Amino acid sequence: MTTNCGTRAKATIVNYYTSTEAAPAQTVMIVDPERPASVGRPSSGGDLKIVRGDGRAAGIGEQGEVWLRSPAGTRAYYRDRRLTDDIFRDGWVRMGDVGYLDRDGYLYLVDRESDVIKSGAHKVSTLQVEARRQGR
Repeated sequence: MTTNCGTRAKATIVNYYTSTEAAPAQTVMIVDPERPASVGRPSSGGDLKIVRGDGRAAGIGEQGEVWLRSPAGTRAYYRDRRLTDDIFRDGWVRMGDVGYLDRDGYLYLVDRESDVIKSGAHKVSTLQVEARRQGR
């Protein structure tokens, strides 16, 4: 980036991924040209997993729902037991995003859970359907 003065700005771009419910659990990484679409790996003390529709852990490169866990205590929504039970599970927070992990444990986000089409045992990203429809 060049400013009006002709000098080059020096900045480090860092990706963070979390939610109010999951914090301080988060993924973090300095933007890496080798992994431009990744939002990083779990920060120290946090944990991350990808869960398939059947509740089992997803394999490397397999898409599923992103779950984060922090060393902080159990969380709850104020006066909303139904939502609490849906989002918070055994110390984990269901993030509502669809993603996958690469071989090195870097997280890639694909879509929002609420924006997928359920087809039998599979969940299909609406973004992937749209890209295919447009020939991309």
